[in-house]
Amino acid sequence: MSHVVGRLELGDHVCWQFDSEAVRRAVAAELVQMGLGARRKVVWCPASPQTAVSDLRRCGIEPGPALRSGQLAITKPADYYFTRGFGVDATVQQWNSESARACAEGYAGLQAIADMSWAVTTGISLDRLARYEAVVNRVITGGSAMAVCQYDTRLFNHEQLRPLAMAHPGTVRARPSTEPGPLLRIRRNGLSLRMTGECDLSNRLAIGACLADLRDDCIAAARPMTVDATALQFADAFTARLLINAAAVVPAGCTVICSPQLVSMFDLLGGPAEVNLRYRAEG
Repeated sequence: MSHVVGRLELGDHVCWQFDSEAVRRAVAAELVQMGLGARRKVVWCPASPQTAVSDLRRCGIEPGPALRSGQLAITKPADYYFTRGFGVDATVQQWNSESARACAEGYAGLQAIADMSWAVTTGISLDRLARYEAVVNRVITGGSAMAVCQYDTRLFNHEQLRPLAMAHPGTVRARPSTEPGPLLRIRRNGLSLRMTGECDLSNRLAIGACLADLRDDCIAAARPMTVDATALQFADAFTARLLINAAAVVPAGCTVICSPQLVSMFDLLGGPAEVNLRYRAEG
């Protein structure tokens, strides 16, 4: 697991699946240790806050100093997800405020670790949960926060996990072996977006949410939309269509900087017919 945890960085939003208490405990402990070492404010929402400190100590981590200084907060899921009845926008705003507070306090950023098992016992619909996971990307892609959402495969079956995983740019399976890190990284800077890695079915909802946020902000600001896709190793036709559709409704237009392969896909999908879509190949 260390080879995956060590590759995570601010701006990453990962669906981390686990299938045993040992894996859950080890992953959470590694993430806490990594976040503290990187001078981030770490907020951990474990399934059982009562045993969290002993879990860290079992993994060789003494949390006392970080808890006393405030760098580490161990809290009940209700403190973040149910302050207003799990309204999606309100919960996202709470994480946004927490991220801003961490930076204002002098930390390098916010690192959130959340065990999502609470969703099973509270009756939250999967559609609502998936929407939350997609929308919260707006907080994370700015690069001052990182979130790892832990999903227990003993509680969520494959069909239930699929849309939840798709709302994250990256997913780590229950027993990773060769996964180098998040499949996709999305970074937002003003009215531009940069994507690195691979865009496909596995992260489709996350891509759609991030592009929709950027589109709406560009329309409101009456400014053009820019997407840097030069570091994409793969993009499917659905991603290309999302970009074409965004260009059609942003009055100031959309510029995509991308590989010749993505340009060819735009051509096949009728991109040139969209007068607001401008793209140039690099690489």
